[in-house]
Amino acid sequence: MGQARELFALDQYENILANVLQAIGCDAQGAPYVARALVDTLGRFVSGSPHPGRVVATFLDETQCQGARGLSEDEKARLRQIIRDRASPAPPSLPVVPPNQ
Repeated sequence: MGQARELFALDQYENILANVLQAIGCDAQGAPYVARALVDTLGRFVSGSPHPGRVVATFLDETQCQGARGLSEDEKARLRQIIRDRASPAPPSLPVVPPNQ
């Protein structure tokens, strides 16, 4: 039960963090400098978290995120790459072969 509670708390924290990043990054007053800087904070999320992809997708939607207006095409390509990297399944691990006895 303790581990489930910790995972739930972590997901809640990451959800709140993603919401804050979206709100700050999409504020038109900081465009595009704040959104650009926030991309580098996405490493705060645990591996496999869906939240960074949600933040990035928001930053790529200029109709919903005025703060992302003015991002360069290279920056947008980097954001799209982040989404692709997070959507890619992990490479298969090699099977563990016990030593011959």
